[in-house]
Amino acid sequence: MVPSEVNDGDARNVTLYSGRDGAASEWNICGVDANGQTAEPECAVSATSLDAYFLPDRKIDLVKIDVEGAESQVIEGLRRIIRTWHPAMIIECHTPDQWAACTRLGDDGYRLFELNGETVEPHDRTYRSTHLIAISNQPG
Repeated sequence: MVPSEVNDGDARNVTLYSGRDGAASEWNICGVDANGQTAEPECAVSATSLDAYFLPDRKIDLVKIDVEGAESQVIEGLRRIIRTWHPAMIIECHTPDQWAACTRLGDDGYRLFELNGETVEPHDRTYRSTHLIAISNQPG
């Protein structure tokens, strides 16, 4: 079975929850919608990490992460890819937990930028809702 959900690889099956007003475009594995309201479970699906999904010799150059609250889980599930290939990343960050996961990429040698090009200090734990571009200082 092809996985339907990407996570950190700890759970092989996850529950998908509805988005705001039942929006399928915002389904998530976090159990709350984008407004922080408890969401209704919709269905169970298989899950895996990106590290497990892609073979170790498969070069990854770019990762876009927009997973409605599970950004930190997805980042944890691509540790091997980060260490091996140092892909550029575009990441949605709309909660303090997502922000913390994104700014921790500074520990992995990434420079962080907002979409407008403004530099984000990698250890700036002052949360703000944004989309980030993460570029590795290491050659991929």
